[in-house]
Order: sequence, then C-alpha cells, then structure tokens
Amino acid sequence: MILGGIAAAVAAAIVASRPPVYTASAAVAVDQPRLVATGSDLQVDKLSRIRAKYGPLVDTDTILGPLAAQLGTSSDYLRASLTTVSPLNSLLIVVTARTGKAGDSRRFANGAAEYLSTFADDEQRSNGIPADQRFILSVVDRAKGAQKLRPTRKRETAAAAIAGVVVLVGAYAAVQLARREPH
Repeated sequence: MILGGIAAAVAAAIVASRPPVYTASAAVAVDQPRLVATGSDLQVDKLSRIRAKYGPLVDTDTILGPLAAQLGTSSDYLRASLTTVSPLNSLLIVVTARTGKAGDSRRFANGAAEYLSTFADDEQRSNGIPADQRFILSVVDRAKGAQKLRPTRKRETAAAAIAGVVVLVGAYAAVQLARREPH
C-alpha cells in the first residue's frame, strides 16, 4: 500500500508540474446587410465563401506580422497560439488562442478577431468597394475569460488513482508469485 501511495503522489506531482495551458475564444460574424436585405438566394453561399477566405488568414504572415507588433509578441508565438474554425451551418469564424497565461489567451483571441475585422474592411476600402456594398466582419462574442485546460485537479486525481492501482496490483501479483511453491 505504501508503494501505491508513493506512486499516486509521484503521478499527481508530475501532472501538476506540467506548464499551464489556457484557452480563450472570440467569434466573428460575416454579414452583408444590403445583400441580406435583398433576399438573394446566393447570399449565404457568398458569405460562406467570404468566411472560408478570411478565417484561415489569421494564420498567415499578412495578419500575424502586424498583429504581433500590435500585441507586443512574436509572429511565431502567435502562429503557435492561434487557430480558427468555422462551424458548419453558421457564418461565424471562431478565433481561439491557447497560451500559458490566461490573460494572453484572452488578449490574443480578442486582438486577432478585431484585427481580422479591421483587415477585411481596409482591404475592401483599398479595392474601392462602395461602403453600401461591403460585407462586414464583426466581433459578436469577445473572449471574456480563459479556461484552464491543464493541469487540473481532475487530471491529477485520475493520474494518481491509475498509478496507485497499477502499483498495488503489481505489488499484489509479485507477492502472490513469490508465495507460490515450485511444482
């Protein structure tokens, strides 16, 4: 039992010593009020294509360079921290940041979402698209906090329980084998 307790404590300590990871997400909606108002059958298809174009841009040098300078970090760190997904059946782009600090995760997710919105507007303006014909990328859900992914008490407890049980079963089996008499 002592060996099981030691194994459980060591496993929990190993899990607890891992560096923390926090995640935060912000959502950007793709919209074009004038197109939606006309009720065109092609509106959702067009907005979906816009979403498909702009979501992946978060992971490019075009966005990462200026965004990293704005946030006071490196492009490489941002590239490793940021991901985007576009949920099916929606016109959302969800920007997620995963870092070792809760504040950085929240700040990076919000910064990337806001920068994406500004980037799309600047791009349309520089291409001479009239304001009433532009689509809009607007931040509809800011990251308000960050969720701790690891280490957590639940993972520490699970690792400790598994290690303890494995060592106890192994010790029990060893004792039983040692007690057996040769045939």
